[in-house]
Amino acid sequence: MMTEVIGELIYVMPFCLAVSAALGKLMVQGERGVLFYAAAAALSAAVVSFGHLKTKTRIIVAGIPVVVILGLLAVCDAPTRDEWTDKGLWVMWVLIIAIASFLFERIVKQQSLYRLIAGLLGVMLIIVLMLRGVKVEKMIVIPVLAYVTAAAAEELDRHWVKERNLKSFQHVVFIYPFLLAAFILLTVTKVPDKPYDWGFVKKITASLRTRYEIIVQSLDLKRSWDSKEAAIGFSGNGGIAGSLRLKPYTALKIALSGDNAGSGRGEKNDKGYRLYLEGKSFDTFDGRSWAKNDRSDTDYKTLDLFETCAAVLKYDPDNVQNYIKSAGCGIETPGIRTSYVFTPFKALPSVTGQDTSESGGDVRFSEGKALRYTVSYYRLNRSYEGFEAFAGSGVDFGKAELERAGEILGSRAGRAPGFEELIGYRNRINELYCEKPKLSAELRDLMDSELSGAQGDYEKLKRIEKLLSGLQYTLSPGELPEKVTDPQSFLDYVILEKKGGYCTHFATAFVLLARAEGIPARYVQGYSAIVKTGKAEIASDRAHAWPEAYIKGPGWLGFEPSPGFLREYGWETEKPRESTVSDASAIRAFEYEGGAEDKTKEAAEASEEKSLPDPKLILLPLAFVLLFILLFAATDRIVRKLRYSRMNEREKLLTNCRRNLRLLRRFGISPGEGETLSELKVRAGEKLPSEMLEFIGLYEELSYSPRLILPRDISVSEACGKKLFRYYLQRFNPLAKGGRF
Repeated sequence: MMTEVIGELIYVMPFCLAVSAALGKLMVQGERGVLFYAAAAALSAAVVSFGHLKTKTRIIVAGIPVVVILGLLAVCDAPTRDEWTDKGLWVMWVLIIAIASFLFERIVKQQSLYRLIAGLLGVMLIIVLMLRGVKVEKMIVIPVLAYVTAAAAEELDRHWVKERNLKSFQHVVFIYPFLLAAFILLTVTKVPDKPYDWGFVKKITASLRTRYEIIVQSLDLKRSWDSKEAAIGFSGNGGIAGSLRLKPYTALKIALSGDNAGSGRGEKNDKGYRLYLEGKSFDTFDGRSWAKNDRSDTDYKTLDLFETCAAVLKYDPDNVQNYIKSAGCGIETPGIRTSYVFTPFKALPSVTGQDTSESGGDVRFSEGKALRYTVSYYRLNRSYEGFEAFAGSGVDFGKAELERAGEILGSRAGRAPGFEELIGYRNRINELYCEKPKLSAELRDLMDSELSGAQGDYEKLKRIEKLLSGLQYTLSPGELPEKVTDPQSFLDYVILEKKGGYCTHFATAFVLLARAEGIPARYVQGYSAIVKTGKAEIASDRAHAWPEAYIKGPGWLGFEPSPGFLREYGWETEKPRESTVSDASAIRAFEYEGGAEDKTKEAAEASEEKSLPDPKLILLPLAFVLLFILLFAATDRIVRKLRYSRMNEREKLLTNCRRNLRLLRRFGISPGEGETLSELKVRAGEKLPSEMLEFIGLYEELSYSPRLILPRDISVSEACGKKLFRYYLQRFNPLAKGGRF
């Protein structure tokens, strides 16, 4: 049996590891470490072992962990349950893969050729992916090679040996330790930074790859994706779906600092304001979808914040608090599986208690995702009457203002960028985010009319925002027609022909029109919701897309061209004062007032206090396990009694005798090879009283003669079983009363 188990494991484990590694990105965000692959190996081994257990043992082995998990989920609170589910969901998927691998092995078990074909298909798929430029992980390649090698060895053995040993798996189990050592060595060996230059192979495959690409292009694989409908929710995908369907669930939970909650004291709009949480930005549009080519590690967020603050210090140093003020936002992500960090406008790139990295202005967690984090940011008073004048003033500050911003913000930002770095940052923005699209003559005339007399870039952007917000908003605009192939045809279709769409269409149109006017702009995906109190839940259908435009001085500013979405926000301002060359206003505006971050720390401290094990988390699952075992035992006893009651006299006697023989094995007495039942009875009599062994004579008569079974025979066999069991308990159970027999 052990050979059978190991033989199945030789095929099931590599299959499970390869599939788990291939689908790992869908199950676990970020890098998959040793724990992931160890779990896949352990679960595949457990499933194979489970397949060789008896039915009752299977029920107990499977039932106890299920009962424990259900018990824990039943007694823990909702946030803890959500956290456990989020962190442990991948284990369930790996278990499903392990079960599927085991079932596949059972199907192809009788035909080793099928295994070899399946393995070769895996190798071919890896080769195709590599030819397509897709990076294939080592933990996919090595298990596939292990699977193919074992299948090939078994198939070769079947053909080469004339008189083959029909014992299943014996040959492959014998040779596999040597193969396993080689595969382990390959696994732990570091992949070289520079691959070997297979020049001669490149020459051979060049023509083959060309032919392959021609075939792929002729099939037009892009059409295999159905873009007619997509569910609303953050995906990080830059495509434009034809229609959106609503499948709301709680995606985010936020906690804002007191005066920055949207309806706190000093707010102009007591109905709340629209909060935007940036997720991913895009820079390149081909007419049908957005892509991100900016992969630089430039610290966009820090530079943007310092530029805004320096511009305010230059424009109105005595009334800084009327334009900008610090805030904090605690964020939970119960319904999102993404490594992107969601941040409000003008946020610092650092996240409390988490390691992050920035790429092209987007902030991501270095490892996977975080369930809770806190972000510091700065609110802009967009409803302040002086803000429009500030944004359109073209204010240009110098090194002095940037250094002053560094003195005020440096402690929170962690660093203060220099003026040369800011100049390089501006040049990069103009290079990547200001590619002018061509406009049709009709649309050019419309834009000239709409923008006639506009003073400065900010006024142009507000007019573009107003133009687009006057179109029709719909979640079902239909798929983009085939004639839409570039930005120009997209603009004509959305603005002049369809005259409507949803947020993606309007944000895209805004970015293209802004760039047509020479203003850098980008397309942003994230979440947007009306915030009325300090705490709020944001549903998945609040996923949103909007444009952001760059203006020298104010920096990146968000706009809302989607019809019905615009809601300016701000706070009551102090009466503007004449210049007093005082920094009190600036310091008061830039100093963080606490709020969400402090609350998060308090929540963390409270969480530590609550982290002590709750007795319910231990006692109730144990109680559930005990109840499960008792119910199982009771059910098994009832089933056995029902079966026994339906047996005839001969079957009852046979069942009792076999059960009694199993009891004898507990005393170390089992039939020897070639030993008769009479000889067994004599040998057993040396250890046990004779009245416990009367059933052996009955069993011998039952086996060799067709005599009539009497009710007394049944009673004797049952009595022997009870005496054996009672004697076993008294002899081997120290808690049993009554001493030895």
